[in-house]
Amino acid sequence: MIRLHLDDTRCPSCAALDVACVDGDLFEDSAIYENAVRCRECGLGFDVIWGVPFLGQFAQSDILSLIEIASNADNYSRKQNTVEQSVQVPEVTDYVRWQDLLEGYHLSSDREAYLADHGISPQVATWFPNRYAEHVYFRALTASVPLQGKRVLDVGAGPGFDSSKFVRAGSSVTCFEFSPILAHEGLRKVPKARWFGGNSNALPFREGQFDLVVANAALHHMKDISKAIEEMLRVLRPDGYMITLCDSYRKTGSSEDVEIEVFKNDPAVLMGVNEGIPPFGEFVSALSRHRERLDIEVITSEVHGLQPDRLARGLRLPKVGKRNLPYPRQWSFDEAIDFLSSTSGGLALRVRLKQPLAVSSPKQMLGTIKPADFARALDSQSHGIAKLAAYVPREYIDLSLLGSEHAKFRLLNGWKLHEAGLPYRAAFGRARSFHSCRRIDDFLRVDVLLPHVPKRDIPVIVIQVNGEAVARRSLCRGLWTEIVTPVEGLEPGAVAALEIRIETTLGDSEARTFYVRQCEFTSDRHERRSTETDLGHFGLEALVYVSLIGPSPIPVVLWHDYGAGVATINRLRELGIAVRAVVAEEQVAFYGSEPGVEIVGTYKNDEDLDVKEIYEPGRTALIVAPDLHTAHRLDRLMRPKGVESRCFVVLPGGYAVRMPSRRCADASSRMARLERLKGLFLPVKRIAGTIRKRAAWSRP
Repeated sequence: MIRLHLDDTRCPSCAALDVACVDGDLFEDSAIYENAVRCRECGLGFDVIWGVPFLGQFAQSDILSLIEIASNADNYSRKQNTVEQSVQVPEVTDYVRWQDLLEGYHLSSDREAYLADHGISPQVATWFPNRYAEHVYFRALTASVPLQGKRVLDVGAGPGFDSSKFVRAGSSVTCFEFSPILAHEGLRKVPKARWFGGNSNALPFREGQFDLVVANAALHHMKDISKAIEEMLRVLRPDGYMITLCDSYRKTGSSEDVEIEVFKNDPAVLMGVNEGIPPFGEFVSALSRHRERLDIEVITSEVHGLQPDRLARGLRLPKVGKRNLPYPRQWSFDEAIDFLSSTSGGLALRVRLKQPLAVSSPKQMLGTIKPADFARALDSQSHGIAKLAAYVPREYIDLSLLGSEHAKFRLLNGWKLHEAGLPYRAAFGRARSFHSCRRIDDFLRVDVLLPHVPKRDIPVIVIQVNGEAVARRSLCRGLWTEIVTPVEGLEPGAVAALEIRIETTLGDSEARTFYVRQCEFTSDRHERRSTETDLGHFGLEALVYVSLIGPSPIPVVLWHDYGAGVATINRLRELGIAVRAVVAEEQVAFYGSEPGVEIVGTYKNDEDLDVKEIYEPGRTALIVAPDLHTAHRLDRLMRPKGVESRCFVVLPGGYAVRMPSRRCADASSRMARLERLKGLFLPVKRIAGTIRKRAAWSRP
């Protein structure tokens, strides 16, 4: 059972100081209680979600953050995650172990050996450098701040990793978190702290309640940073500190396109993490308004595009004298305003409150999404997203598949930026879209391509509508495949959440990428079968699937690279295909020992040929080569004049491309020769120019 302490709280809507539990202050941490806390002044009720009072509500403008919460719901299993069970082991054991590991790493003279001794490798634990950077700034910024017996508020506490540091230091800790799932995880792992949910733009605490307010890597996730900072300062006591750290920033006045360019291929963002790089001005605007009441320190972890010259900064001269500072640096507030507004980098703040702020009481408007209703849907990410479908803003519904608008919303839902000229769009892991339903739409049509990858797998595409799977299909990589599936229960006029997800045993980014060229609800139930025209980013498996490679032995011309040749033979053997091979003369013994391989010809020095007729009209042939240029040379050597047949080139990694016609190949070869001649001519031209210049200088 969790006992709530609300003595220092206030209503985030009307700012009244009369917030209390409705029927007792003990709550099960596995249950959701609607309106269990109420403001006696305005009558607004608040939910208690899994032991955490959520003093606030969700608005439609929070949709990106809510999508992030739902997208990561599967990462936190709530089943049997109760506080009582976690108390059976020493408190925050894992957190303490990692904090000690980070401190030991910092103090070690041989850091690689230290990690090896503790079984940790930065190459394996890719997050370690980021955690260590946070640790460095955390210890530096809190070293001079007394913590024993102090009241600390951790804003954006997440699952409580930093909060546990203050608990260890003897502080009385209050944690504030926007995500109900993370707040419950934090309550489980750091039960000695108080936990609250809500919106940082209207903190539900009275003025001057805390000695220290900290936000680690949190501000850049907030939709109104200036207001959040003002709120953090409002709840500070005089002589208290506000510390923020590990926030990225960009040039003041720059557009959101900067963020899009940075995150366009970031796997975490594409899987739903709502990262941001806010303008520098958003971090300092509230501080500027109240600077006479504050002592302000600005610390940067790195700075890009610093312009030291004042005149050049004033004239905004691009790249004139600009340099980067890849190391930590302290700035006075005046220096920061002058130098950093036109830069980008990493930012931390340490602010001492000299006098209480004179600010108007914030009021959070009534939300449109009840926190308890949303939390109930967070048993899985699919159900969470389905719950949000009814609240998605109109501008995000029925987006064109190939459109460029609302790029950040698309990235957060798994869609990569569209490349101009391509009739399809790439997605990573899973792709979501929101569609308005029509009365006649009883089917869903999706045209999808899983590109070939070097390692073999059996990929599966799962299609969900409103959190429920409507289709599950194993697909052949390298083929556009149309999936038409019936959809039931769609209400005309409602908004449906559609998700296309790839399941694969391969973990690399290339294997989790797929392409979509059609995605729509329709009344047409016809499903087209894939043919040769649907090949794209393909390998040998796709050629077999569309019957371009049959069960009879296939002619294969093998380049000198023995490893690539054997890899191709093995892949064909796994597909049940025998090989009639043409090989380099000096490699006959090697390929002759391979089962299922019949050597029908040899070549030497790319000139002398001893081969039976392998090109046959209507038959497919393969050339295994390191590149298309080499494949053209082999094709010219092997193919009799006037014989046309299908020929595919197998490149490293098992990727296949169609061999261009003889005419195209000849044109390509001529272009390659011209480029080589041009490369030889340019140095001669430069030397001649230098001689002419020196001759001119030597004339009297």
